[in-house]
Amino acid sequence: MVKNSVILIIFLVLANSVSAEVNRYIIYFQDKADSKFNVSEPEHYLSQRSIERRLDQGVIIDEYDLPVNESYVSALAEIGIKSTYTSRWLNAAIVEADNSDVEKIDLEFVKSFELIARGHRLSERPSDYEFSFSSKQPLIASKDGAFQLESLGLDEIIEDGYTGLGVLIAILDAGFNQVNKSVMFEHLFENNRVIDSKDFVRNELDPFAYDDHGTNVLSCIAAKHKHLTGSASDASFALYVTEDSESEYRIEEINWLLAAERADSVGADIISSSLGYNTFDDKSMDYDYDDTDGNSTIISKAAQFAIDRGILVINSAGNEGRNKQWPYVIFPSDVADVLVVGAVNEDLKYASFSSVGPTIDKRIKPDVVALGRNVTLYLDNNRVDKRSGTSYSTPLITGFAASLWQKYPQLSNIELRNLIVASGSDFEKPNNKTGYGIPHYERVGDKEISMFDVMTNEVIVFPNPFNSNNINVKVEKEYAQERIEFVLFDPRGKEINRIRIENHKKENVYSINVNGQEKGVYILQVNQAGIVKNVKLLRY
Repeated sequence: MVKNSVILIIFLVLANSVSAEVNRYIIYFQDKADSKFNVSEPEHYLSQRSIERRLDQGVIIDEYDLPVNESYVSALAEIGIKSTYTSRWLNAAIVEADNSDVEKIDLEFVKSFELIARGHRLSERPSDYEFSFSSKQPLIASKDGAFQLESLGLDEIIEDGYTGLGVLIAILDAGFNQVNKSVMFEHLFENNRVIDSKDFVRNELDPFAYDDHGTNVLSCIAAKHKHLTGSASDASFALYVTEDSESEYRIEEINWLLAAERADSVGADIISSSLGYNTFDDKSMDYDYDDTDGNSTIISKAAQFAIDRGILVINSAGNEGRNKQWPYVIFPSDVADVLVVGAVNEDLKYASFSSVGPTIDKRIKPDVVALGRNVTLYLDNNRVDKRSGTSYSTPLITGFAASLWQKYPQLSNIELRNLIVASGSDFEKPNNKTGYGIPHYERVGDKEISMFDVMTNEVIVFPNPFNSNNINVKVEKEYAQERIEFVLFDPRGKEINRIRIENHKKENVYSINVNGQEKGVYILQVNQAGIVKNVKLLRY
C-alpha cells in the first residue's frame, strides 16, 4: 500500500512538472487601439536622431512605430503572464510562462501566440551596469591586416579622411567579450562612441561577456591600433547581443527584431549582422527553401521593417556553401534590399564555404563579396589573429558603407546600397556565388551607376554621385524609336535643363549639362509616351 502511494505521488509530481513547463512565447495583439501615443508626437517614443533619419529620407511615421498598448500588457500580467519585452513592429509581447497558462488565454485583444523557445532564460529585471574600461596591449599572432582594406579601396577612403565619423552602426551578435579591456577599442570609450548596449538573450545590460564573435566582428570595423585598423574606426556603435550560443530557437529571430527596433529608436544608420538562421533545435521550427522569398520568416520581416525606416541593413550570406542540403543564403539574407555579403579567398575568388543564391523567386544573392578567408581580427584571448567566414567579410563592407555615407550623407539607405553594389567588380555580369562582385572605392561614381528601380526600365544615369557639370543618360529597349524628354531639377526644385529627343535609337548616350555649382540631390525626370520616371542624382 505504501509502495503504491509512493508511485502515485511520483506520477503526480511528474505530471505537474510537465504541465508546469515554462517556455518562451510571442503573443500577438489585435490592434493598438486607445494607445496613449500618436504618430504626430514621435518624440515620446523615438530619439531625435531617429526622427531626423526619417525626415531626411522621407519616411512616414506610422502605426507600426507606435509602442504596444500598455493596457494589454497589464491585462496579461493580471492573469500571471508577465511580458519581458514588447515589439511595436509586430505588435506583440514576449513572455516566459507556463504552457498551460498561455493556452488558456481568453482575452479579446489577443490575436494569437507562438512558441519561440523552450525553457527559462530571461532575467526578470536587468541588473544595473556602468561602462568601465581597462587597457590591454594585444599579443600579435598575425599583423597583416592591410590587404583586407586595400581590396576594397578602404585605404584610399581613409586617406581621403572618411572613417565613418558621425555614422551610428548597430552590431547584432552573440557577445562582445573583452571589448572593454583592449587598447584596440580604447578610442571608442574615450570618445563616448559606444552609445547603447543590451543583451537581449538574458535581458541584461552588459554586452561584454559570454562570447567573442561580436568582438571579432567589431574589431574588423572599429579597431584602431598599429597592428589592426578597422574599416570605419571613427563610427559610433550600439552593441546588441541577440544570438544565444547555447541553443538555437526562433527566439533568436525575435531577439534580432527587438534589437533592430531599439537600433531604430536610438537613431542607428546601419545594422550590421553576422548572423542568420534556417534550422533549429526544435525541428518543427525549421524553414524551407520555399521560404526564401524575403517575407516569410520573422527575421526577414524585421529586416524589412528596419529598411523601410531608412536603415541600411547589412547581413552575412552564411557559411553553407558546402552544405548539399542547404547551400543557400540564410535568413534574413533573402530580403531584396538587405545588402548581403559573401566571401572570397585571398586570391579574391569565390570562397567555397560562402552561401549562394538564388532565392526561391530567382533573385541574385549574395549582393557583394569581400575577403572572408584569413581575415585579420581581434580575439578575446587578447590576440590579433586570422579567422574565416562571411561573418568577417560583412563588417568590412559595413565599414565601407559607413565611410561612403560620411562622404555622401544625402543618400538614402537604398541609394547607398545600390551605389555599393554598382561599384562591384562583376556588376555587368553578376552571379549567385559572388553576386555583383567586390566593391571598390575607385569605382564609386566613376562608372555607369544605375539605381535598381531605374534599371527595371532600362534607364542608366552616370556618374552618380557626380561632381562635374555634366551627367550622361543611356536609354534602351522599350524606349527605342520613341520620343523622350529629359527634365533636370536642382536641389531647390527649379528646372535647370530640358532636352527633347526625337526618334531615339537604342543605346544612344546623351550628355545633359548641369548648370551652377549647388551641391545636393538633383532630380532627372524621364518622360516617354506619358510615362514619367524620376531619378535621384547626388552632386557633391
